[in-house]
Amino acid sequence: MNAEFRHLLALDRVETEPVAVSLTPNETERAAIAERLTLRAVDALQADIRVWFLPGRRTLALEGEITADVTQSCVVSLEPVREQLVDRFAEIQGAALGEAEAMAVFPGHPDFDADAAADPEPLEGDEIDLGEIVIQYLSLALDPYPRADGHAPAEGLEGVEFNGPERADENAPFKKLGMLWGLKAK
Repeated sequence: MNAEFRHLLALDRVETEPVAVSLTPNETERAAIAERLTLRAVDALQADIRVWFLPGRRTLALEGEITADVTQSCVVSLEPVREQLVDRFAEIQGAALGEAEAMAVFPGHPDFDADAAADPEPLEGDEIDLGEIVIQYLSLALDPYPRADGHAPAEGLEGVEFNGPERADENAPFKKLGMLWGLKAK
């Protein structure tokens, strides 16, 4: 249960026409969010969300935009790294939707994963915690490896994708590392 920034929306207030909600946590809530996400600070946070039920079903559609100013610690030096974030999201909660049906809810929305609509978050109870949703999307928008100025990746590793598929070319991550250590690939 989210204790950092609760903002409950009663589902009986939501209809098939979107309900607009703007959320701005206060200083105490931002400090608690920073602690939860292991940030130095959340200096500003604003979320604008639209929520509506799909006609004829107990399926909730949510879309929104989060803007934030956060301070993280550099992964190399632990120096403060300030970051301004703008992140959009769209999701379905409740009954599963087929891909075509899901795409019709958010036509052309670049941040909607239609595959996730086949296995959405369950819609339980009489209310939804929009604060928790904001915290979750904020955590996904954060740079996982923040670096202070002057602390770029090791020479020769710029642009290497460490979480992409293995490749047999000279840019493959382990081949680059081997070259840096003087190892030859087999």
